[in-house]
Amino acid sequence: MPDLADLPSLTGGSPVVLRFLTGAAGAVLLLAGARLYRVAVVLPGLLLGLGAGIAIANVLALAPMVAAGVAVVAGLAGAVAAHLVERFAVVVAGVIGGLGAAQVAWPLVASAPPWWMWPLAAAAGGLVFPLIWKVALVPLTAWIGAVVLVDAAGLPPSPLYVGGLAVVGAIVQASLGRGKKRE
Repeated sequence: MPDLADLPSLTGGSPVVLRFLTGAAGAVLLLAGARLYRVAVVLPGLLLGLGAGIAIANVLALAPMVAAGVAVVAGLAGAVAAHLVERFAVVVAGVIGGLGAAQVAWPLVASAPPWWMWPLAAAAGGLVFPLIWKVALVPLTAWIGAVVLVDAAGLPPSPLYVGGLAVVGAIVQASLGRGKKRE
């Protein structure tokens, strides 16, 4: 098998300002990625809805206050739609994961799967994966933030650097997440 070249640094030849901004984004992901995930999912829908509301208000030549109301309602609708699309995508990923796990695991148990295994695996994946996703979000965002931060700092993508930063980030996120307990 031929040797594959290492991935180049994404920010290696970039100006200092861009590296700083990339590093800041990586630090935010590293230390607060799971808390900001919902904002990152909903914000594009909100902005798209606001833009659509403003466009509709301009086409209909509505009064400024009515136009603002239409834009706000459309923005909220866009935010809700983005949230629902994300939840749907997580459930679909779970269904696909459940089917894939069943396909891989069943031959270890028997030769021919029964007909009921497929709907059962799909339902189990769709129900379980959203729970796993919530738990996996902290280490996943910490890992991505660590990779971005190490790259922006110009350090080699060593498992020691990335892994160490990811562990620190996951600990910080977990401790920040426990700050408010519901009574």
